[in-house]
Amino acid sequence: MKLAIVAATLLIACRSELSLASGDPRLTQSQGRQLFEQKPFTGIITESLPDMTRSTRFVDGFEQGEQVSEFTTGGIAERRTYRAGKKHGVHRGWFPGGKDRFYTEFADDHYAGEHWTWYTNGKVAEFKKYTPDGQILVHKHWRESGQIYRNQVFAVNKTESGMPGVKLCNTVKDTTGGRTQ
Repeated sequence: MKLAIVAATLLIACRSELSLASGDPRLTQSQGRQLFEQKPFTGIITESLPDMTRSTRFVDGFEQGEQVSEFTTGGIAERRTYRAGKKHGVHRGWFPGGKDRFYTEFADDHYAGEHWTWYTNGKVAEFKKYTPDGQILVHKHWRESGQIYRNQVFAVNKTESGMPGVKLCNTVKDTTGGRTQ
């Protein structure tokens, strides 16, 4: 009897996780859940995209844990995390060759904390700062040359001091390249 229990435990522990291609005809969606043969899916779904392959872990039909995208030419393109089907934690992305493309923090499927994007030349393109509940506090944009051209600050509530708004960091003539409308 003990031997049978040990054997059954080892069989379950050694059984590999179900892994399917995104186009598998046995996969369907219902009410935001991924189903396999009409039951909530637990396992990994792999999706082939034009320049990358994405693997997403599902538990009980919802994205759960890490989603990884890899370039077909090699290297990690993106790492994202999910909790019960919602974006949660740090999401990162890279250009081919490994330079940063984006960094974003999520909590319960909304932006929370910092969001950064970069140009292919490695310079910062955009920065946003959010409250823990997803309200935007700051939004900055830079040109590919590295020059900041937008610096926007938002008021979270009416009791805060200061004056929110936008500061364009160069004249309209500079922004339009000397053209006027």
